[in-house]
Amino acid sequence: MTNASVEVRAHNFKRQETLERARLRHLTPIIETVSHRIAGSLTSMLHASVRVEPGEIRQDSWESFAAELPEPTFLASSVLAPSGTRIVLHVPLPMAMALVEIRLGGTGQGEAPDRPLTDIEQRLVDEVARKVLADVVTALETTLPVHVSATSSVSSVLFLQMPNAADTWLLIPLTIDFSEDTSFEAGLWIPSGLAAALLDAVGRNEASTDTAPDEATLARVRYRVLGAPVEVAVRFPNITLSTEELLSLTPGDVVPLHREQGLPLHLTVDGARHCDVVLTPRGHRLACTVVDPSTQEKK
Repeated sequence: MTNASVEVRAHNFKRQETLERARLRHLTPIIETVSHRIAGSLTSMLHASVRVEPGEIRQDSWESFAAELPEPTFLASSVLAPSGTRIVLHVPLPMAMALVEIRLGGTGQGEAPDRPLTDIEQRLVDEVARKVLADVVTALETTLPVHVSATSSVSSVLFLQMPNAADTWLLIPLTIDFSEDTSFEAGLWIPSGLAAALLDAVGRNEASTDTAPDEATLARVRYRVLGAPVEVAVRFPNITLSTEELLSLTPGDVVPLHREQGLPLHLTVDGARHCDVVLTPRGHRLACTVVDPSTQEKK
């Protein structure tokens, strides 16, 4: 049985998968956060709504991934501190051309020219890529303490220096929609070592979450929660006015509240009724006393 939608790739049986697929599923929340960050970056810079959908993760050597990339193309990479690892963003030339057109006031829906980027176009795309990579690292920071130490971009994979081309990397395919009719396939690569560190951090966070807090911690949390200030208000029950009555109000007019003196009022927190009170004079000021409304005689 054949299926035209299935993509067949060569597999190197000598290369061992460094991360089990079952374990990679724990990266899903991080990848979703990264995708939202990328969409936010592009939306902010292009002043247009952009959607980003991640695809299925692939594992392979950088050498294999590099052989699949077109020439010329656009690649941006950031070196992360303190580990010195690198993440790589691939923007295909048609998408790069669309980014340039949108940044210059166009729609990005025209046919892309079949040529390399000019120096000016390279700089325009580089600004977008740097912002995207910075936000990707920000998303990773919530799980692992990393930050960007350097970012650069190149027009060919030949100019992207990698310490060891045989190292295993993870490719996160990204479907980027600029509109209903304009969609591109980009890619984000992270080394397997960084992915393993993220998974270890996720495991530690889950373990700490599963651990029940001690009594001292609970006491501190309770103290902070009960000591937090909240705004309260004493309100009369709502009344009804017609639109004509409301528009005809002038200074000095008396609005009846339809409320007899001495009946309880509502003490509210964020608009929600908490208890009933009656107004009580206290010296030259006015206070309120909490009452049980069932004990108040109706007048």
